[in-house]
This record gives sequence, structure tokens and C-alpha cells, in this order.
Amino acid sequence: MNVLIVEDDPTNRKLLRAQLEAERLTVLEAGDGVEALAVLGHAAVGAVITDILMPRMDGYRLCDAIRSSARWHRLPVVVYTATYTSPSDEKLALEVGADRYLRKPAPAELLLATLHAATRSAAASARPERSPLTEPVILREYNERLVSKLEHKNLELEAALGQLRASQQMLRDLVDGLGPDNLVGLLTPAGVVVVANQPALAIGGLDARDVLGTPLEQTHWFSHDGEAQARIRAAVGRAAAGEPSRYDVQIRADGGRLVWIDFCLRPIRDDGGRVVFLVSSATVIEDRKRAEEALRESGDRFRQVVENIGKFFGSATPSRTG
Repeated sequence: MNVLIVEDDPTNRKLLRAQLEAERLTVLEAGDGVEALAVLGHAAVGAVITDILMPRMDGYRLCDAIRSSARWHRLPVVVYTATYTSPSDEKLALEVGADRYLRKPAPAELLLATLHAATRSAAASARPERSPLTEPVILREYNERLVSKLEHKNLELEAALGQLRASQQMLRDLVDGLGPDNLVGLLTPAGVVVVANQPALAIGGLDARDVLGTPLEQTHWFSHDGEAQARIRAAVGRAAAGEPSRYDVQIRADGGRLVWIDFCLRPIRDDGGRVVFLVSSATVIEDRKRAEEALRESGDRFRQVVENIGKFFGSATPSRTG
């Protein structure tokens, strides 16, 4: 049987797909009710599992559109949602055409049992096509339920946003506490700076506003050198693909002086293996570079001395006659 998942969250769609495909069901996907109707228009679908809050067309309206269609009015529909505010949510879903109502998250066994029950009841009923949702009482309840769900969703988003801000502050405190010799930043997979610690800002004489939201290669640190910018872009591309990079590069410090750093860029993955952030870390290596330069100059002088000794002895060798 082909099952159409209607869900605007890609992660939820992925999880639901895995649960259904484990039962050897064929899965089709849509991001909202508008996409779902388009899929129904060109594909054979045996059942629909839909969320409620979605862009363009929500789950209530999708149920209503299916029930008022001459082609799909007998199609079994399961409403599967996490945004539950009261028993009226389920009541309205059934009134506008859902066969079953299930709250997220549900065990795979319950989800499949609910889907099969909806399919059996739809096959056993002689459900007629009906007119679109026009009854004033139902419309008023629809509006009330939708407003209630949106308010509930807004509260959840506000709470999540507060947690995100707290996490960002904790991250800033963490990277700022790494010490003055550690230059640390957090980038998006596209290389845009979202966090830079105080040592990194201080060495460039910068304020956070100078770099946040800016691609790393376009920041003050690298804007002096086109070759360095190209290397940063290449490193971002590799890190976004999961490959870390490390090399020595010069940055422009406060006052325009150039400073050598040991630069490293590493990917951070989520639980699904997707690269979600890049971490840049660097340490100043001016002392090491000076030592390397001194060693190189010493080596050059030593080679020159050896060459001169060779030339001296070569010219001082007497020629044999007779």
C-alpha cells in the first residue's frame, strides 16, 4: 500500500518514513496540504497520515478537501500531531473527515495499528462525497482550534528560543574561557561567523558586530590577502563535506600587522550525521615561525660555508706536471 505522509518537518517525515518502510509500506511525502493534493492528483495513494499545523494548507483543511472530492472522499486519513491543546482538537479532526486521530509521539506498533484500523473502517463504510466545510458552527470551531494551536505553538517556540539563547550564551562563555592564546569561532556550513571568542576579536581589534553574520574569508582577519581568502573558502567547502583542514596562515591583526596562526577547521555533525556547524580554532605561532626562519637562515649560511670551503680546496689543489 502507498501511504502519503503530510508533514512540514523533514526530521519527522524521515522518522515516520522509516517506521512505515520497516513494515514494507511504500511512502510518498508532502510538506503541506497543497503539496499533498498535488501528489494525490498524480499518484495512487492508499492512505494519508497528516499533521495539523502546516504552511499554506493545514491538516484540517486537507481532510476537508479530501472528503469533499469525488475522487478521494473514501480515502482513509489519520491525523498525527504533537500540537494537542484539548479534546476539541480530536473532535474537530473527526468532524472534518479524519478517520483516526493520534498524538505524537506514538510507538510504531500503535501508529501501524491505527493506520490499519482507519483503512479497514474506510473500506467498510459507504461514505458519500460531501460538500466542502461551510457549516458556521464547524467553521467557528475550526478557527478557534487553529488559533489555539497557533498560540500553543508560539509558546513552544518562545520557550525553545529562550533555551537557544541560553545555549548560545553558554557557548560564548565556554569559548571565551579557553584562554588568550586560543582563537575560536563557530561558523555555519557556508562559512558565516556566528560566534567568535574574545581573544579572536581582540587580536584583530574588532567588535563582535564587525564579524558576526559575515563569511569568514571576508572578515578583517583575512581581507588583506586574496590567496588566504581562497584557502579559507576551500577549507570551508571541505569541512562542510565532513573533511577537517589544518594549515598555517597569516591574519591581519590590530594596527594592520600580519600574524601567523596555526588554523584548524572541523565539522560538527548532528545525530543524523549532517554537518550543522564548523568550528574554527587557531593559535598564534609567531615564535615558531621566527624559530623556523632562524633555522632556515642558519642552514643557508652553513651551506654557503661548505660551498666556499669546497671552492677553496678545489682552487688550492696543485696541478701535476711531467
